[in-house]
Amino acid sequence: MPAPRLTLRSTLTGAAALAAWLTGAPAAQVPPNWPSFRGPAASGVASGQDLPDAWNGESGDHVAWRTPISGLAHSSPIVWGDRVFVTTAVSSRGDATFKPGLYGEGTASEDRSPQQWKLLALDARTGQVRWERTAYEGVPREKRHIKNTYASSTPATDGRYVIAFFGSQGLYAYTVDGELAWKKDLGRLDLGAYDAPDYGDIFVVRAGRDFALLGKNPMGETLMATPAITGGTLFVRGERHVFAIRR
Repeated sequence: MPAPRLTLRSTLTGAAALAAWLTGAPAAQVPPNWPSFRGPAASGVASGQDLPDAWNGESGDHVAWRTPISGLAHSSPIVWGDRVFVTTAVSSRGDATFKPGLYGEGTASEDRSPQQWKLLALDARTGQVRWERTAYEGVPREKRHIKNTYASSTPATDGRYVIAFFGSQGLYAYTVDGELAWKKDLGRLDLGAYDAPDYGDIFVVRAGRDFALLGKNPMGETLMATPAITGGTLFVRGERHVFAIRR
């Protein structure tokens, strides 16, 4: 049986485990979907996926597709069936960005320009955008930390509806086909400053008592979200793209 593998994402403060899978596990154990943050049971674990140990987001090695996503978001992708759902906040400023890195300033971003908070559905096989919806448009009701974005909450789905939370901009429910089911204004929320280290590579190590690095995989852009794993594919959200990694 092939050795178990564990996917890690590099940080400036150590290594944080994101997802693990056993390559020799029976196919029946493969989770059919990745419906929310960290997947089924919020475990970050998916077995029987047969993913590659090494890939490269810059050269395209083992990258099945790469789809540009406008705006900024630290939210993770979720997967249901043949659809990948992601959120983003698109600033009216063309130079909007965040400042990754390990530093202690509690500085707020200067970007208080009108934004568009969006939910997108992508085809899991091709990366093609199936639909795109603007949930809210306007000036942000709160400031964001310079490390943060205005779309940092990962959506969730039960296969019928996709729920997207945009903080002070509200809570939204769409059908998986993109029809708005309902929305709720929760008022202005005081969430405080967001502070997290930056990421750039994805590491694959062997799961178990002894550490063994199987692959260090550069993506070519900052990574802040945990990946989704289902159907033999690793879906990764970067600063500017969504990647699909498979054999």
